Amino acid sequence: MSQENVEVVRACFDVFDRGELRSALDFMDPDIEWDVSGVLIDQEVIFGREALLKYLERSFSTLPFTHEDCQFIDAGEQVCVLASLRGRGSGSGVELAHPVGYVMTVRDGAIIRSCFYGDHANALKAAGLED
Repeated sequence: MSQENVEVVRACFDVFDRGELRSALDFMDPDIEWDVSGVLIDQEVIFGREALLKYLERSFSTLPFTHEDCQFIDAGEQVCVLASLRGRGSGSGVELAHPVGYVMTVRDGAIIRSCFYGDHANALKAAGLED
């Protein structure tokens, strides 16, 4: 089952990075828990697809971004994603390139939880895959 979980997360990222936010939500449970509380200024945990869509649209309005050099690591029920987040501030034009990590929990073919990390080491540690 775990390779199937990797494929669900990979497909979600592929759609997301094409800018198809609503389509990316199709890979998520309706009650998705999206945790950015440990990293971003917002310090939020978002619950549910519609709330997540609003959050992402708000984020994209100031900093449209994509993921590059993604690695998808099987961790059983979880998938650890290591990537480089790249974007350009829509108002400032300032470019951003920063390593990020996610630990995504998949159940019954849908992402039920995602935790965002500002570096690879903390994501690996959270997934039990020490760097």
